[in-house]
Order: sequence, then C-alpha cells, then structure tokens
Amino acid sequence: SKSVTYDLKPTREDPTCVGTKEMTDAIIKKIKI
Repeated sequence: SKSVTYDLKPTREDPTCVGTKEMTDAIIKKIKI
C-alpha cells in the first residue's frame, strides 16, 4: 500500500508517509470499493 503512517517507516521524516487521518481515509476507501 502507498498509504503508510510514519510508525511503519524507518524514519519519521520519510516523505512518503502520511498522517493518521490520511491512513484512515485510505482504509475507508479500500473498504468501500
């Protein structure tokens, strides 16, 4: 998955990490599809 919160990344500064709200939105989108 492309939506990964910082706690799953090796560094918090990783530019690809998203906040918990974005993570939640991504999960909700997955469930709805």
